[in-house]
Amino acid sequence: MMSWVGAGQVLPPQSSLSCTSLESLLIQQIRQSCIGETRTVCCNAVMQAAASRVTAAGTQGSSTCCIVLVDTLHGRLASANVGDSGFMILGVTHNNPKPHVKFRTPQQEHQFGCPYQLGHHQAADPPEDAMLTALPVSLFVGPAH
Repeated sequence: MMSWVGAGQVLPPQSSLSCTSLESLLIQQIRQSCIGETRTVCCNAVMQAAASRVTAAGTQGSSTCCIVLVDTLHGRLASANVGDSGFMILGVTHNNPKPHVKFRTPQQEHQFGCPYQLGHHQAADPPEDAMLTALPVSLFVGPAH
């Protein structure tokens, strides 16, 4: 299962692109890298390939990006995250049956309010700067209520 999160896009002035168009192209490239894959997918390699293709297409603007892969067969979660997008893992324990945050990705910012972002301009951050995470996970489906 592959998930992508994008937020905080910055588009050049007078751009005919919308945030949705920029996100859509990046998401399309990420999906193309993953569709039909039967082997383990490297989130950072997917991000690098997608960002490269979006840049080669001449797409302008910038976006944070978070790619998360959950390997349900092996019980592993892997992610690559650039910027202040991210994800949380919620869980329960025997001592605390109420869902609570077990993991949360930190934000990647140059300074407050200035997140890392993929993009076409010189100030954009490369996908190689992504924070990589690998965690064991167990999926639990509780009883239906």
